[in-house]
Amino acid sequence: MDKTLCVECGLCEKTCPIIAPIKHNGIPEARIVRNNNSDIVFDSTSGGAFSAIAATLMQEKKAIIFGACYDEKLQVIHRGIDNESDLRIFRGSKFVQSSISGCFEEIKQLLKSGQVVLFSGTPCQVAGLQKYLNNIDTTRLYLVDIVCRGVPSPKLWELYVAYMEQKYKSKIKMSNSETRLMDTRALPCWLNLRMGVFIRNPEE
Repeated sequence: MDKTLCVECGLCEKTCPIIAPIKHNGIPEARIVRNNNSDIVFDSTSGGAFSAIAATLMQEKKAIIFGACYDEKLQVIHRGIDNESDLRIFRGSKFVQSSISGCFEEIKQLLKSGQVVLFSGTPCQVAGLQKYLNNIDTTRLYLVDIVCRGVPSPKLWELYVAYMEQKYKSKIKMSNSETRLMDTRALPCWLNLRMGVFIRNPEE
């Protein structure tokens, strides 16, 4: 953030969900959900519910879906998609703070044009979006937040990637914070690993 551009309007503090939290009344209804597609469940972290919700909104309402994914530099960013086959990039945990980078403004313009939008993020990101869209009609906006216990700094992730690439003398091809591997020693089942880093073949 460039502090030299600040005009002291106080809008950032008014929209910050930590300084000015959104008040909710009542106890929300809770359900347990699991995707009925085993391949999607395998690629996901917590049952693939988000993929099912997003796919349904795309099929029935032509929704634009916003979620967190890795970019070509393995940085975690938020972006929007309009193709159901691209939902795979949002699957799996990413234990790093994502860069919103213009998504809120893009969502604002989409909603103004009458577009249905689904946004998925951490609770503070979802609350921040709600605050940002304070005077906008949000009847076409769907929100999905996740259980979050805090996210590490992108700088820490950057240092970890550099360490792993130096250790294995190769570039990291992909990462998953909740990697699952098939255990073939007995009946088919999955082994959960806390962090999976997939190294590119040095000959590639």
